[in-house]
Amino acid sequence: MNNSPKQITVGKDILELLTSGMYLEPLTIYREYIQNSADSIEKAASKGLLKSIEDDGKIKININYIDRTIIIEDNGTGLSSNEFLKILLSFGNSPKRGTDARGFRGIGRLAGLAYCQELVFTSKCAGENKINTLKWDCRQLKKLLVDHSIKSDLKKIVDDSTIHELEETSDTGAHYFKVELKKILRLKNDVLLNNMMIEKYLSQVAPVPFSDSFKFKDQINELLREKIKISYHNILLNGETAITRTFRNSYDFNSTTTDYINGVEKLEIVDNDNELLAYGFLLNHGYLGAINKSTALPGLRARVGNIQIGENTIFLDQFQESRFNAWTIGELHILSPKLVPNGRRDDFEKNNFYYNFVNHISLITKHISEICRQRSQVRNQEKVVEINNVRSKKRESAANKIIDVASKFIKNKEEINKVRNTIYDEISKL
Repeated sequence: MNNSPKQITVGKDILELLTSGMYLEPLTIYREYIQNSADSIEKAASKGLLKSIEDDGKIKININYIDRTIIIEDNGTGLSSNEFLKILLSFGNSPKRGTDARGFRGIGRLAGLAYCQELVFTSKCAGENKINTLKWDCRQLKKLLVDHSIKSDLKKIVDDSTIHELEETSDTGAHYFKVELKKILRLKNDVLLNNMMIEKYLSQVAPVPFSDSFKFKDQINELLREKIKISYHNILLNGETAITRTFRNSYDFNSTTTDYINGVEKLEIVDNDNELLAYGFLLNHGYLGAINKSTALPGLRARVGNIQIGENTIFLDQFQESRFNAWTIGELHILSPKLVPNGRRDDFEKNNFYYNFVNHISLITKHISEICRQRSQVRNQEKVVEINNVRSKKRESAANKIIDVASKFIKNKEEINKVRNTIYDEISKL
């Protein structure tokens, strides 16, 4: 038996797989950094650095279109000098694994490398007088990755692409973590610097509160908190826009029709061992048909740690008639630790437990489909009644016109009444 040590080399290509190869949708970088901020703020609240998450915690996103810069900053715990480089320069080795934290693979912070020329992390921990900064030269990194003549391993590539700086400060009480993405690449619609698209994305994905104007806000919060320890975070876009969930009291179904949210229904998935796998809600409305995706409302969605996993089609295949997913406004908070989001967080890891969960989901989608069909049938019946009423009025109008003409030639009232009765009898047979 050969017990000689094995030489294991991690090549530079692994870094490309963890950046541009992992995060294909540019806006997901906001989700990755925000979930790290949310974890840090919740940790700060548990340590007493913040009085509460919802009152004191803040995640600030500032977009500078002219300088093509994004800054995302939170007032969470920050990273101490001892852990700063250890955490930021480790890959797939997150200290969050095995905890309740949202991010646990240790790769989310790399999301921005593919979309800017320089990525800068700055952090300060309470009780310290040092500010740590790590700068990634993304142009240098890409040059090293694409040059096949360079055979450097992962460690050498990272060494050649990063700079660590240390600065002293008198403000020992401050605690924060800041991400700066400088010289953002120009993408389609300049999506990473498009305030409207960013707000729309975050209103669906991020752990933000419901709007105060949404009349079912309190009812949903009470329903969720019966079974879930759920937290909402203050995310401010450009210092003034507080991001809230996309739900609202009404929406434009089409150019001429407005539909209204009229009720909340509890959704619950319990397995055969009476374990609560998922819990959430369905928003009832007019069920007029497929809701336009531009409203950011349709679809039965999944959330873990109050952050959306995947898109609004994540449960599309569990509908016997896929069209009904677009009729649906609802979400399920996944509670079982056995249901794990995949690395991209666009779906769940496929295992036996997941496939068993899918069977339970099909019961929910069957229930939703029945609601859609019933509302469609009622609406069709209402249309028939409306059409019949219109036809009846038209027939009555036509009969009166015939009688008016006949009365010009028939002066005997009894004869006119006979004509009237005959006309009504014949019309009633139609």
